[in-house]
Amino acid sequence: MQIEKTGHFTGHKNAVYSLIATDEKNFLSGSGDNYVVKWNIENDSEGTVLSTMPSGVYCFLKSDKLLFTGCGNGEVHCISLESNTDIFKSPVHEGYVFDLLMHQQHIFSAGGDGTVVKLNMQLQKEASVYLGKFKVRNLLLHPDQKNLIAACGDGTIKVLDSATLELKKSFQAHREKFSVNTLCLTPDNKLLSGSRDAMLEVFDLSNDFKKVESIPAHNYAIYKMGFNPSGKILATASRDRKVKLWSADLKFLSRIDDTLNGHKHSVNTLHWLNDTTLLTAGDDRSIIAWKITD
Repeated sequence: MQIEKTGHFTGHKNAVYSLIATDEKNFLSGSGDNYVVKWNIENDSEGTVLSTMPSGVYCFLKSDKLLFTGCGNGEVHCISLESNTDIFKSPVHEGYVFDLLMHQQHIFSAGGDGTVVKLNMQLQKEASVYLGKFKVRNLLLHPDQKNLIAACGDGTIKVLDSATLELKKSFQAHREKFSVNTLCLTPDNKLLSGSRDAMLEVFDLSNDFKKVESIPAHNYAIYKMGFNPSGKILATASRDRKVKLWSADLKFLSRIDDTLNGHKHSVNTLHWLNDTTLLTAGDDRSIIAWKITD
């Protein structure tokens, strides 16, 4: 596997927590400095401030020409990507907004106040559920399209009915009180979860979430993971300053670290721009682009 650093995007004044592509060559970053910045993958010398939020930007959700941002003050904002203007906003949580998910013309928000909130496209609340005295870090749509899977700060994973937010199932996925930070599905629809315990756990959705594998993936907390579009490579980002690459069957392939002039501090997030271009960002206030080929 060949890994080449192709860009280093600097300018944020605080840690970078969120990344999302707007098209094949452009992407957005969100930071604790309150800025949403637009970058071109071919020019790492200068970014353009798209919007200034009232507090740090912790997650993005894109729908056509709209960008939804989750902020540290509990607000969700909707920005037009055509006019770069804030269309509307809503106070959704008492704490940070850690994740946003869209399903059937609704937006689901995961908060630092232990709640999951269901919003319409105008950001009006339609339902909410309090899951516990912990942060809800990530949301994932179940392959059945009827349920949501929530990553919780007490080490549990909880399954919610997407229509009503009724709690359908809760199970201990990681060590108790070790936050589940990130979730994703494998190409064959197994559930992966990454946690503060540095473990990558694998669950069989077709067998009532039975744990089928446990991988000591990193030295410290896993913050983010995701497959490339073809589903052949999984990337995991960690507080240990490393990004690791895994095959579709979860065999270790390679790592990105200081030896490749990688991040100097915690890697908070990652995003695949395409099948061979991986973006990573973290506490060093920068975004790095990597070209990954067999």
